[in-house]
Amino acid sequence: MNQLDLSMHQSAEITVACEQTVDGAALLGFSGSIEHRNPGTFLDPLLADLHAQMVKGRISALTADFSGLKFLNSSGIKSLLMWVMWVRDMPARDRYTMEFVYSNDILWQYASFHSISLLARGAVTITERSSAP
Repeated sequence: MNQLDLSMHQSAEITVACEQTVDGAALLGFSGSIEHRNPGTFLDPLLADLHAQMVKGRISALTADFSGLKFLNSSGIKSLLMWVMWVRDMPARDRYTMEFVYSNDILWQYASFHSISLLARGAVTITERSSAP
């Protein structure tokens, strides 16, 4: 049963797909490039809605795959950090786990997601998606 009502958001630059696995975890996939001057106008409401649905539906785990995202500026990274902080600041019993998957082929991803994981220690883990041999 899909408790999340976010199936897919798409613009000329980006696609964000969201689905729920059989075991109830949420999967979020980003692809494209977010080059908008203020990506928060798109990301902030999307992430706030996702967060509210995760909490309301008591969904315990989320994997966000950014490996298909070619570019995200610092304002977009700020939006992601804000989302992670919402989760970090929740009571532990209500918190959902977050895993961010990044590509080792896209240079900005490691530095950005590693920094987020350090700033929000315990709220998010990062996983490297290796390129195909």
